[in-house]
Amino acid sequence: MLIVSIFIGLAAVVLAAFLLKQQPAVNLTKVVVASKAIDAYADLSTENMKLIDWPQANVPAGAKSNLDSFANRQISVRLSAGELIMESLLVQTGAVGGLAVSISSGKRAVSLSVSESGDVAGFLLPGNFVDILLNTKDPDGQSFSKIIVQHVLILAIAQDRVVKDPTKAKVVNTVTLEVDPQDAEKIDMARAVGMLSLALRNQTDIHTTVSPGISQSTLYPPDSVIEIIRGKERTLEKAWSR
Repeated sequence: MLIVSIFIGLAAVVLAAFLLKQQPAVNLTKVVVASKAIDAYADLSTENMKLIDWPQANVPAGAKSNLDSFANRQISVRLSAGELIMESLLVQTGAVGGLAVSISSGKRAVSLSVSESGDVAGFLLPGNFVDILLNTKDPDGQSFSKIIVQHVLILAIAQDRVVKDPTKAKVVNTVTLEVDPQDAEKIDMARAVGMLSLALRNQTDIHTTVSPGISQSTLYPPDSVIEIIRGKERTLEKAWSR
């Protein structure tokens, strides 16, 4: 009985090997899949993608065989490790809502009109950094200017387009900035009390400058102080020459 069982087992192995030889060879190709779980709207990179073998005849439309094809793109759904990454699952470039998913966690996007941004707005590009200045009145009624927010990232500019010569200004309508929630409140309040403008920073300059601001009297001190008498009331006022 044991001999019969061994013979049947050997026959099954031989038959299986014969049938496998009769199957046509399957052509394989590489496809990009998630190497680990990826949260929705996360950036794709070599750290969360990998290539695996996939039957060439069954590659879905939109799948890619090169990691660079999806690098620096954003996934619109959550993926588990091993799931196929396809173009249809990505946040489409230029799509409505694309800016929202590009805002860093914990940050807010605030837009300023060109009239608030000053002459430098013609040279601003997404990815640049700027300081925000407020021009208002001090308690004495004199003009006062101060930097209120520093090292702010520009997310977008209205009618953004490729600039062949970055030294030439171009007209833009609005500038959208990425700020902390507290700075968003500060900018909103600053709009109500004065005029805002932007100062363009060097890309590598990350230092914060401590400045008390500058008033009209600091910019050009008064030439003299005059005494004004109104009845029994006497007051001293500063006088500037023009």
